[in-house]
Amino acid sequence: MFYYDTNMEDYFENALFGTPFTAAVIVAAGSSQRMGGEDKQFIELCGKPVLARSMAAFQRCPIIEEIVVVTKPSSVEAVRKMAEKYGIDKLKAVVEGGENRAASVRNGVAAVSAAAEFVAIHDGARPLVTPKDITRCADDAFRCGGAVLAVPVTDTVKYGRKNGFVEYTPAREKLFAAQTPQIFDLEIYRSAMSRKAIRWIRAFMRRTSRIKANTISLRFRSTTTHGSFPTGRTTAGFLRTTAAGYF
Repeated sequence: MFYYDTNMEDYFENALFGTPFTAAVIVAAGSSQRMGGEDKQFIELCGKPVLARSMAAFQRCPIIEEIVVVTKPSSVEAVRKMAEKYGIDKLKAVVEGGENRAASVRNGVAAVSAAAEFVAIHDGARPLVTPKDITRCADDAFRCGGAVLAVPVTDTVKYGRKNGFVEYTPAREKLFAAQTPQIFDLEIYRSAMSRKAIRWIRAFMRRTSRIKANTISLRFRSTTTHGSFPTGRTTAGFLRTTAAGYF
């Protein structure tokens, strides 16, 4: 089921009774291989590093209580200084990433406060996410146990066979490109982790639409804003130019 409009009753209820303690885990520990070794997290976007813009979105979001950033060991101190420079006072910790994204997320989740009830997992290279979209996604997660920000697909997508022939064309109005944040009830997340469901974890990190270990469906919160930063050196300059009209 897809929701496009904000449910104001939920916002008034949250305002009266409080919202669950929500921590953000921003993952920025990639190897930058597709960028030719240049870490896109530190590339300036209209005068401000990409990662700083991602952190700032969660800093400005009222439902986010704290921020944990996961980065490469060589970048830990640089991220701390970046947060200080740009006034990210919700930063709780900067931790080292793991051997892959799933391991990096686990390291980040392990660093959130014991009081945290929900976690918002976000890619550091998605600087265009807005506090409003984070809030709307979180609102759905509070009601359903999990939610992911998604963008309606505008391209025509083909489902192909291994032999290279098209099998069918799925209805475009039913297709959504998953973005971040992905927001989950921490109890559900930790329960799945404790079962050591490695195969499930890998699928989960690839934007699954269901927490399989607990059979809890996720809400898709539609947005018109692409939060991603294109990878590849040829696209970096293009985004620097086009983003000038966004910020």
